[in-house]
Amino acid sequence: MMPLSPVPRRRWYRPDLLAALDRLQDFLHRLLRPRGGSRVPPRAKQYPPELTVLEPRMMPDSRPLPLPVIYVGSGTAPEVRAYDAQTGALKYQRTVYDTSFTGGVRVAAADMNGDGYPDLIAAPGPGGGPNIRILDGKTGNQIDTPLGSFWAFEKSFTGGVNVAVGDVLGRGSNDVIVAAGVGGGPRVRVFDGHSGQVMADFFAYAPSSSPTPRRSGAGSRSRPRTFWGSAGPRSRSGRGRAGARRSRCTTSPPGPRSRGPWGAFSRSTRGPGAG
Repeated sequence: MMPLSPVPRRRWYRPDLLAALDRLQDFLHRLLRPRGGSRVPPRAKQYPPELTVLEPRMMPDSRPLPLPVIYVGSGTAPEVRAYDAQTGALKYQRTVYDTSFTGGVRVAAADMNGDGYPDLIAAPGPGGGPNIRILDGKTGNQIDTPLGSFWAFEKSFTGGVNVAVGDVLGRGSNDVIVAAGVGGGPRVRVFDGHSGQVMADFFAYAPSSSPTPRRSGAGSRSRPRTFWGSAGPRSRSGRGRAGARRSRCTTSPPGPRSRGPWGAFSRSTRGPGAG
């Protein structure tokens, strides 16, 4: 008689043990559960972690930045800051309005004194008078021109001002464009960059379409932008959050495009952002 070959033993794997425990748990539950009880759902299958190789992705580099300096305005405090665009170092910090003012500051950047360096244009948020101030980009001091400190609207207006800068007449110099904030209606004014005189004063929409002053973000906002197919830059105005989502463009003579305002203070700051 030929000897019988040993039967290979089946190896014991951990998944088999887990499956047996699941069956035991289900059996005990069916044995001990009250009449009409629900069945315990089986344990989800365990999968070992693994790494998945993704395709190569290129991240665009934002350097060099368009301006050598970055200006930011606070959402509550009446402060502005200037940072070096390459290193991120703080160049200076200025308080542009009374320390009791808590409406924040909106900012824009453009060369206003002809030194070839972008200056800081500051406008108040809601709650303060419409006083616009322009600080020298290099020193942080108020520039010595008619536009160094001026009133964008009537001194009694406290709805805040949105500000932008652009070469409206195509003369190679920047002019200041302001739009009324909450309660001021869709009013836009343009100030000459040299003399400080009012060049334009109009309503971008019907004055009666102004939303209620109690709605935060109402009013108008204006920024100079170049649109393809036009003879030159146009000023774009749009309603605030409380109004309808409409924009209107007003044509101006040819001239270089200027960057509008932007910026925030810090992640912890709360309040209206730059206009």
